Amino acid sequence: MRWLFPALFGVLLVGALFLSLQGTTATLKMDLVLEQRPPIVLGVIPYLSPDDLKTEMNPILNYLAAKLNRPFHLNVAADYETLARMLEMRMVQVAWFSHASFEQLRGHRRWEVLVRPVQRGRASYFGRIISRRNGPIKTIEDLHGRTFAYVDRYSGSGFYFPNLMFKERGIDPLRFFSKVVFTRSHDASIDGVLNGTYDAAAVFAVNINPRYQEKVPQLEFLASVGPIPTDPMVVSDDLPAPVKDQIKAAMLAMHADPLGQEGIRELNVLRGTERFISEEEVIARLASESVEESAAHRQAETGIPAIFDASPLPASGPAVLPAPAATGSGTPPAPAPPGSAAPGPASPPAEPVAP
Repeated sequence: MRWLFPALFGVLLVGALFLSLQGTTATLKMDLVLEQRPPIVLGVIPYLSPDDLKTEMNPILNYLAAKLNRPFHLNVAADYETLARMLEMRMVQVAWFSHASFEQLRGHRRWEVLVRPVQRGRASYFGRIISRRNGPIKTIEDLHGRTFAYVDRYSGSGFYFPNLMFKERGIDPLRFFSKVVFTRSHDASIDGVLNGTYDAAAVFAVNINPRYQEKVPQLEFLASVGPIPTDPMVVSDDLPAPVKDQIKAAMLAMHADPLGQEGIRELNVLRGTERFISEEEVIARLASESVEESAAHRQAETGIPAIFDASPLPASGPAVLPAPAATGSGTPPAPAPPGSAAPGPASPPAEPVAP
């Protein structure tokens, strides 16, 4: 009988433990957590103020987030060189370059253009040389010995194409101007001209942008440069093909998609953007936008004479712009503005994006 009590005790203990576990599992709650795909980060440079940048980018970010069912975030790089590094380091998966910066910075990098915008019916745009309306500067020649503001040495309207115009006119900016400044922002250049910090500046077509209509009457338009191909949306080829295809398809359909039409209307007011098109269609449009059409468009748009006509891009592909020389050829170097931090990564590299 001695063995009976330990055996009975063991049975009771096991039974009690079983019942205890049954009661516990009955009260456990199962929380199902759906894995959220990592965000796609769109990189831009601070060509506008932070608030204005958000206003311009939010329609695209919100639309893509809705179409791809994943978060889209904005990352603002210090300049185009930093943006290129961020794309290489996967800190951004999509980057918006100017045409000039894309052609000069891509080198042997395996970058792909997804789309470019059509703005006011064109796949190209024009830049402006501006001064203060009530000031003494009325012509390019009046700028001799004055202070001149560029945006960034990789900016098409804010550096590269104005320098082509200066070269056509036999002007070496390093000798012609008393001082050259790089502001890193079209807004900073425009405001600097208006407040007298700079005598003149090279900027985008401020006179047809509704955001600047209050400032336009205060500006003198000395010259127009271009045509300049519109800005490309770029990805690295290590972005998974399904993600690239989804982004490209969404952007190409944005103007016709009910989810994107409100965003396109906002972009049309802000930038004249009507839709986005593929690189193949851009090439065809640029070939048809002849020098004569560009000159007539510029004359009608500004009322100022065309002083530089860019040759049409070849049908085989977009023009490849040579990198600006550091000195001696009418192309000033691009030092960082005084007091500015050296450009560099703002956050650690991100993990590869999952399809």
